[in-house]
This record gives sequence, C-alpha cells and structure tokens, in this order.
Amino acid sequence: MKIIQFIPSLKGRGAERVCIDLHEGFLRAGYDSKIYITHNIVEFPIDKKYVEYIEVANIEATILQEDFDLLIGHMTHTAKVLRNMKKDPRIFFVIHTTISAKLKKMSWKARVIEYLKLQLIYRGAKVVTVSDWVRKDLSLLKIKPSYVKTIYNPFDFNRIELLATTPIGLDSSYIIAVGSLEPVKRYDLLLRAYASLQPKESLLILGMGSEERKLHALADTLGISHKVQWLGWVENPYKYIKRARLFVQTSDIEGLPGVVIESLILKTPVVATDCPSGIREIIPKELSGYLAKVGDYKDIADKIKQALDQYPQIEREKLEKFRLEVNVAKYLKLMQEEKILREN
Repeated sequence: MKIIQFIPSLKGRGAERVCIDLHEGFLRAGYDSKIYITHNIVEFPIDKKYVEYIEVANIEATILQEDFDLLIGHMTHTAKVLRNMKKDPRIFFVIHTTISAKLKKMSWKARVIEYLKLQLIYRGAKVVTVSDWVRKDLSLLKIKPSYVKTIYNPFDFNRIELLATTPIGLDSSYIIAVGSLEPVKRYDLLLRAYASLQPKESLLILGMGSEERKLHALADTLGISHKVQWLGWVENPYKYIKRARLFVQTSDIEGLPGVVIESLILKTPVVATDCPSGIREIIPKELSGYLAKVGDYKDIADKIKQALDQYPQIEREKLEKFRLEVNVAKYLKLMQEEKILREN
C-alpha cells in the first residue's frame, strides 16, 4: 500500500519535521512512503529516493497517475494546489496552525479575501487538525470540511533521546529558544525579558529567518549581545535542548508547538506563552503556572525567573499521546477506514 505526503518543501521547520517523522513511521510499519515537494529545498536528513520535486503546475497530473491509498497534504499551500481533488476520499489536508489568529493580523480587506479562499479550499474536504484547539477554531470560523479529525503530531522519542546524547562542547549554563526567526515567534519579547532579568545563564537561539538582523540590532540596543549566542539552523537541536536550564517559547500563534513537546520529552523545563494553540493540550496542569501572557515580556520574565528558581518534575507518561507509533497508527486507521468504505 502506498502513502504519499505533499508539502511545499522540507525546510528546517515544524511541519516539515512532522512530515519526515510520519514518513519514517510509515516505512517502519511496512508501507510504501513517498514525499512530493514543489520547492526544491531539503534541509532534513532523508534518503533522496523518497523525495520527488515536482513543479506546481504538474503536481495534480502526477498525483492522478499514482496508485496511492492515502495522500496527506501539509499546510494551506497544498490544499490550494489540490483544491480540484479535495473530494477524493483518499486525500486529507493537515492544518498545522490556528487560522483565526493568522487572520487577525491581516488588514480588513485582506482578511475577507483570505477567509473566502479558505472557505473554498476546505469546504467539502477531509481535514486533520494537529490539536483540538485548531479543530475548534475551524468550527468557530464556520469553515466546514466534510470530515475533521484531530491527530497529534508524531514524535520519535527514541530518536530524540539518542540525538540528545551527542556532545555539544559548551560548558556554561544557558537558556534556549528554538524556531524560525519570524515575527510570529516574537523573539523580540524573549530578548526584552532576558535583558530585564539579566540571569547568569547565557541565551542560546537556534533558528534562521527574516528577523535576524533586526533581532541582532535589538540585542545590541539592550546591551545583551555578549550573552546571546546565535547558532542559526541546527540539524540536531536536541543535544542543546537536553543540556539547557530552560526552554522558552514566546510565540503569538502556534498550532501544536513541537519543540515544547521535544523539550518535555528531554525533561527540560519549559516556559511558553499561552498562545492560541494546542499548548494547553501539551502542558500538564502542574506545569501550567509557567505559561506567560501573550505579548507581555514582563510576564515572560517573571515566568522565566520562577522556572529557574523551581520547576516541578516532568512526568513523561503524560506525553505518550504524542508518541510516533501512536499517531502513525491513527493515520493508518484513516486509510483503512476509507479503503473499506470505497470497497463497500
């Protein structure tokens, strides 16, 4: 049986990591797995025989020629490209982020146009949301797919733990943040919170993006450049996360923030903004006191100080719902259910 995933590229970001992990899970389960991309960028380690670059204009025709059993389209781009195929019962589109939060950041006119596009794209389609929050958001927006199911992003606990054992060559204590340097991630808040605290720990930032120069300049202005290390995109962030005193996320919006889950898997304390996302589906009740107000660097600073002073023990069993095997099985169940329906 053949499973295809379609994603714009395999850049070093969250949704792309999900795509790679699902691919590995499908292969382990004995399925034929393939990934189509329309931008020829591959930053994750993967055997290139499983990845095929196809121009956008040719993707629909190529897929129609494939004898596949399940197609998983990641991100809105893929749903737009395959909008004419959305009623194919074998195709599911994954929504990785909270749509309403993205719409709120647009001008009124742009918001209306984008909303109408989303209605056309997803109405009548089969959709997977990465958190219950994203699914609820879809419902509140009155976007009506023919089918919606929440399947959490999969995490390969064994791979993460193994990669975390790699030496890093850093002796000093540090706080870490990982993610693309884009406006939605609000690294400006992290820098301001860090500057207001002036902790003895240095600040390690892993990621690249459009805000890099602006953030470097802000660190200079705040007088903390000597304590901030910018490592760029790192293939193995786990070795740094494992040894950090604290992981901090300051985003305005997330779908299901994977690096928060990865940090908890590695038993690294987490401070995160309580943003529109699945964050409360990740953070156990006993750790919810370390969720900060969105857009409030002073509250972020307070939560960082609290976490550095004292942090409860992280109970790994509460993360089992994110395990790779659990969520790969849910996708395979979708495939089997659709196959039975078609045959009947």
